[in-house]
Amino acid sequence: MLDCRIFDWLSARALSFSIQHNAHRDAETTVARHLLHLERIGDDIVFAGDDGRAACIEADCIWELHIRDRTRAQHHIIAPNLQACLLTAQHRLAASALRAVAA
Repeated sequence: MLDCRIFDWLSARALSFSIQHNAHRDAETTVARHLLHLERIGDDIVFAGDDGRAACIEADCIWELHIRDRTRAQHHIIAPNLQACLLTAQHRLAASALRAVAA
């Protein structure tokens, strides 16, 4: 089950964020084509896990989390389920904060 406190954690570390679910269906396309489009327009995509792309395509399901962190860096995280998306974001933002402190 999803722990909703992660949204408070994310709010405290991000300037803004948005979540999308199955945005490919609005464009009446496939998950694979949607991902190719995002890459073509230059989005820096982070998949949840090594098989994240394949898992999204196989499940025909995509969760996207767009984050602008406190350093104004943008993160575009994609996973086949919301929990994986949020946990990947948590890991990524924690790592970004550590790099910022070290610099």
